[in-house]
Amino acid sequence: MMNQIKKIHLNVSETEIQEYFPLDVTVKGLFDIYQAFFDITFTRIDNGFELWHESAFTLQVKDNATGKTLGHVIMDLFPREGKYSHACCHSVVPPVLLHGSEDEFSPALGVVIANFPAPLKDCPSLFLHDDVTTFFHEFGHAIHGLMGRSRMATFAGTNVKWDFVELPSQMLEEWVWEPEILQKITSHYKTHECLPSNLVEAKVKSRNAFIGRDSLRQLEFATYSLEVFSAPFAGGKDPNKLDTAELMRSIRSRINPDIKCEDDTHFECGFGHLTGYGAGYYGYMWSKVFALDVYEYIKSRNGLLDPVLGNHYISNIIGIGGGQDPTAMLKKFLGREPNSDAFLKTIGF
Repeated sequence: MMNQIKKIHLNVSETEIQEYFPLDVTVKGLFDIYQAFFDITFTRIDNGFELWHESAFTLQVKDNATGKTLGHVIMDLFPREGKYSHACCHSVVPPVLLHGSEDEFSPALGVVIANFPAPLKDCPSLFLHDDVTTFFHEFGHAIHGLMGRSRMATFAGTNVKWDFVELPSQMLEEWVWEPEILQKITSHYKTHECLPSNLVEAKVKSRNAFIGRDSLRQLEFATYSLEVFSAPFAGGKDPNKLDTAELMRSIRSRINPDIKCEDDTHFECGFGHLTGYGAGYYGYMWSKVFALDVYEYIKSRNGLLDPVLGNHYISNIIGIGGGQDPTAMLKKFLGREPNSDAFLKTIGF
C-alpha cells in the first residue's frame, strides 16, 4: 500500500528505481565509498568452496596508511533454504591487542548476512533502495567490528554500550540518500545509465512520506520491549501471568491511537529483537539522534568521501571500541555537546 501511495502521489516507482541497482554495480559503489572515506582497501577472495556455501565470499580489509590487514569480512548475500531470513552482521573475532605488544592488534573477522534478490536467468540481482540502505547499515557494523580496537575483547569491535551500537550503522545509511552518492552506485542493468535526476529527486523527496508513522512505530517497539522486561520487577505483578498481547494493544492505543489493529494481530510473537536486544530496542531511535548529528557534521564539511574526516571519525568514534563513554566520544568528535537538531530536522520539525 505504501508503495502505491508513493507511486500515485509522489511519482516514485520502487520497481523502476530497482532497475538501476544491479548487485555488481551497487556493491562496487558501496566498497568504493567505504574505501574512500575510511582510507582502506578491499580485496575480494572468492573462497566460497571453503566456506558454508559457494555463493559466499571474503573481503580482506587493509589500512592504506599502514598497509596492515585490519581483518576480513565474509559476505553471504543471497537467500537459500534454511538460512536466516533477515539481514545482520556478526563480529566473530574482535580486534584485540596482541599479547606482549603495545600497538599490534589481532586481525578481526566479521560476517555480513543478507537475503538480497538472487539473480535470474535473464536478469541480474537487483536491489530495492531499501536493500541498499540495509547493505550500508550492516556493512557499517562490519567496519565498526574491524576498527574498534581495544586491549580487552569485552570492549573491542562492536562491544560498546548497547544504546550506542547502532550509531555507526545508522549514520552510514545516510549516504544512500545523497544525490551524488546515488550517481556513484547506480547503473541501469540494460542501458547502463545512472539513476536519472528526476527519479533521484522524487526518491529523496519521498523519504519523509511516512516519517510520522515510522517514528511512532519505533516508539511502540521500544516501549513494548522496555515494559516486557521490566514486568518481573514491577511490584505486586506476576510476570508469568503477563498478557503480552494486551500489553501490545495498550501501548498502541497510547502511542498510535489513530491506527487500529485487529485483536488477532500478534506482532509481539514475531518481534525477533526481543531475544537479542532485550529491553534495549530503544537504542535504535536513541542512537539515530546522534547518528544524524555526526552525519550532519561530516556532510557540512563536504566530507562524505574525505579520508581526513574519515580518520577523525575512526579516531574518536569507532576506532576505540567500548572503552570510553559515548557522550565523551561524541563531544570530542563534534567539538561540542551532541544535540537533536539534525534528528528533528529529518522528521520535519
